[in-house]
Amino acid sequence: MRLCFTAARQLDRLLRNHICTVGPAWCFTINGISFLAVIYNLTQMRFAGISAKPASKINVACFLDGFKYLKTQKMILIIMIIVSSSSMFGMSLVTLFPAWAVQILHGNAATNGILQTARGVGAFFVHC
Repeated sequence: MRLCFTAARQLDRLLRNHICTVGPAWCFTINGISFLAVIYNLTQMRFAGISAKPASKINVACFLDGFKYLKTQKMILIIMIIVSSSSMFGMSLVTLFPAWAVQILHGNAATNGILQTARGVGAFFVHC
């Protein structure tokens, strides 16, 4: 699962480098066309009758029940701590890449694309 996510991020960053050459209008057009496949597949789905159960607890109580469960399952607790800390501290640095590429490295959008691609390549090879 993680390998698929990393490969998708890598492909995304490689394609982002081409925004400078084809222009953003084409990128938005391709993105819009890609939604047509999703919309078509959503219209083809058929579901059996599913009835919603009435909520027996308020949402805060359910949320707290999840934390109580985490106390009993140490391995899941460790995984949750790792995922949340990497999301909080690791992924947020990506928002600083464009400013860093321009102000520190004196580059442009292509420099930002190279930084993003290098991050994806590194993540890909770590998981291989």
